[in-house]
Formats: sequence, structure tokens, C-alpha cells
Amino acid sequence: MGDNSGGRTQRALGRGANRQRRDIGSILSYVASTVFENFGISFESTTSEVTVLSPLGQFVRVSKLYRDVPLVVQWAIFSTNLMELPFREFDLILGMDWLVEHRVSLDCASKRVSLITDDDNFDQ
Repeated sequence: MGDNSGGRTQRALGRGANRQRRDIGSILSYVASTVFENFGISFESTTSEVTVLSPLGQFVRVSKLYRDVPLVVQWAIFSTNLMELPFREFDLILGMDWLVEHRVSLDCASKRVSLITDDDNFDQ
């Protein structure tokens, strides 16, 4: 999950080591804290907290990162890095960078999502 934000989401708050990143445009991808509770998947703590605007409109600090999590969509497997959010209202939020990297096309009118795999086009 490289940070392709070009610095647009990094903002120093305060002085010294009290640095935080704000992800308002959702370039990162997130997972609800309840999803990995029973799977025993290891995580790493980030070097600095990331402050995100939650789907509920609240700013939340997150610091757990799950790397190279396999995301299976029907028969295709996609790797993703996920930051944990302490909510139960959703399972997964895929950030814009992930959607662009995997050339995802969203057709809201027809409620259709198209993904392109290395092998071929994939539609759901």
C-alpha cells in the first residue's frame, strides 16, 4: 500500500514526535476491528497514528496495519494492506488508490462493479 498522496494528506500537528497523518480523501483501505478478531492474523503498529474521517463523520485515530491480506472476489485474489477502524457498521472500505490500482469500475446506476485481473476482465 504505497502512499501515493504526494504529501497532500500529511500534516504535522504540534511539535516533535507528535506527527499524524490525516486521510480525508480515503486513499487508504480499512477493515472493521471485528473482522480479524477471530482469524488470528498478525498486524503491525504504524510508526505514527493516522487520523481518519470515519463513515460516521467522526475523526478517529488508527495505528494497526494488516499487510498483504488476500481479498478474494469470487475466483480472483487481490492483495491489500488494511488499517483497522474500531467500528461494526462495515467490514471493509477500499481506498481510491486500491480501486485505481486494480482498475475498478463502479456503475452506481446499475449497481455493478467491474474488476480487471491479470488474466482477463472480471465482472460481478
